[in-house]
Amino acid sequence: MNQLLDHREFEHLKEAFHSFNEATERLQTSYAELERQVHSLNLELEGKNRELEENLLEKEKVKNYLHHILESLSNGVVVVDRDKRITIMNQAAEAMFNLDAQNTIGRYLNSLSGTLPLDLDRMLLRSADDKRSGELTELSGKSGTMYISLGVAPFMAGDDDFQGTIFILQDVTRLKRLEEKESRRNRLMAMGEMAASIAHEIRNPLGSIELFASLLKRELQTDADKAELAQQIVSGVKHLDNVISNLLLFTRHGRLNFKLTGLHAFIKESLAMVSYAIDQNGIEVRYEFDDSDPLAWIDPQLIQQVLFNLILNAVQAMPEGGIITIVSRSHEESVEIGVCDTGLGILKEHRDAIFNPFFTTKERGMGLGLAIVHNIIEAHQGSIEVESVPGGGTRFNLLIPLLRENGKH
Repeated sequence: MNQLLDHREFEHLKEAFHSFNEATERLQTSYAELERQVHSLNLELEGKNRELEENLLEKEKVKNYLHHILESLSNGVVVVDRDKRITIMNQAAEAMFNLDAQNTIGRYLNSLSGTLPLDLDRMLLRSADDKRSGELTELSGKSGTMYISLGVAPFMAGDDDFQGTIFILQDVTRLKRLEEKESRRNRLMAMGEMAASIAHEIRNPLGSIELFASLLKRELQTDADKAELAQQIVSGVKHLDNVISNLLLFTRHGRLNFKLTGLHAFIKESLAMVSYAIDQNGIEVRYEFDDSDPLAWIDPQLIQQVLFNLILNAVQAMPEGGIITIVSRSHEESVEIGVCDTGLGILKEHRDAIFNPFFTTKERGMGLGLAIVHNIIEAHQGSIEVESVPGGGTRFNLLIPLLRENGKH
């Protein structure tokens, strides 16, 4: 009986071991399958990670590429979100506004109303109803007045997904000055032709008047009072003749007599012409010259007239004395002559008219001095710019292109 039980227990135990072995085999098979699946998932995950890294790298490249494009633009770009908070400001906009983007991005437009030289908040409100661009605005920069064309456009992520507003600021200073220069040139040409015609018409009878007045004076030597009246006529005629000479100088369009001239000595010689006025007004003259004396092909007589007129203007602008600084520099394609004073300055509303003939703010004078200066520099194919602050002095800057001996560029 016991042997029979032991045999049955042994059979049960054997079956149990068999079941256990089968379960172990199934478990090992499942574990192997699980390992295979995990390995497959790991490989797939590694592929996805690589793909994600490549996408991120590609997006970073695109981001950097777009950033470099934005920073390379000569136009200023400012972007604000729908809450009027600045999100983008490129280098050109930083330079125009004289701001640091790091300290500006993230701030609200209305918090910068006293810092920004343009009222972008007002432009933003107006742009809601008016989509036109190109408003011309003046900005005061380090190098003088800048003219900015301001455009406003909505920033859309989709057809109806408004994200904010883009401000585009284009520096049109050079274009504006070229337009002003061309307009001034046309005005001066028209007025010059008229002035030359009038001057020639007046000069002919004026010579006869001077001759007859001189004869009359000689005939009236015994009558001092009448002789004095004749002398007044002669003096008046000589004054008119001087005025006409200035008019003809203003309208002169003849061939220039170019000579190779060392500017340093030439400028000092030119100042000798007004040395009396300089000394009488207690004015100090300073020189800012290049180490090497610039050589320029110029018409010495005409450029001397330019310096005479500019220096005389500077003297008259400093009735209480001051400093005149003469600058002489050479550049790659031009020579520069600057005449700076510490005088009264020029009012902003007068600045655009100072080169017009017959414009003057003085009680006496014809207003031809600066018009003559402008015409002479134009004849040298150069340019003249003026910087002035009322009460803070004036600087006239002449740029004359370098010419070869034959007078051509």
